[in-house]
Amino acid sequence: MNLAVAAKNARLQALADLIDTGGAGTLTLYTGTKPAQADDAITTQTALVDIPCPLPIADSISNGTLHLAAFGSEMAVETGQATWARLKNGNGDVVADLVVGTDIALASTQIYPGVLVQINTAAISE
Repeated sequence: MNLAVAAKNARLQALADLIDTGGAGTLTLYTGTKPAQADDAITTQTALVDIPCPLPIADSISNGTLHLAAFGSEMAVETGQATWARLKNGNGDVVADLVVGTDIALASTQIYPGVLVQINTAAISE
């Protein structure tokens, strides 16, 4: 199936609305291999930092891409290489898993406890 840009943008707006459900969500950076599905449980991966999501999450939606609004910085609690992130809405429901380096840009993917972690950019594309 190939969707028109307008249809992609509408789906991304629905996704943004889901992320904003219940208030500001969280983006948690993890080490290890991303689970096959966002509904899969976390197993051996280590949570490095929980970063509160901006509300609303969407900065803009255009051409089939949801550009996420600017995140604040948050202090890391563990050491490790950030490889993926889990996005939850304000109710704590899992919405999506994102790949560091593809969906999320960090100043450094090597994370240390006590260091402020900042997401430079984040986007979800159809």
